Amino acid sequence: MNIFSQKLREVLASVLPIVFIVLILNYTVLPIASNLIIRFLIGSVLIIFGLTVFLVGVDIGVTPFGSLIGTSLTKNNKLWIIAVSGLLLSPEQPGSLRHRDSGGLGLGGRGRGPAASRF
Repeated sequence: MNIFSQKLREVLASVLPIVFIVLILNYTVLPIASNLIIRFLIGSVLIIFGLTVFLVGVDIGVTPFGSLIGTSLTKNNKLWIIAVSGLLLSPEQPGSLRHRDSGGLGLGGRGRGPAASRF
């Protein structure tokens, strides 16, 4: 099995359940206009294709590089480099920094405007 078909299966296993849930909800609980469903299905196909191509690119380009670095660091017994770089390079997730600075509102500021008063 080549890498493209493997990644396509992974993406289908991730995206199709969501598509089926939306379609089931459309036909049972919350009907949506047919043009929106067509847009949703076209978008789903494009997401499946785009994620597949992206993951193939990651496997071809980035994963071998990371494996080589990890192998050389562990083979040369330089685990301290991994620990120090992990502590220095990722002290906090960038997304949580944004939310902390905006007061948790995701506004990029101090919670201004009419939307801020609702929270």
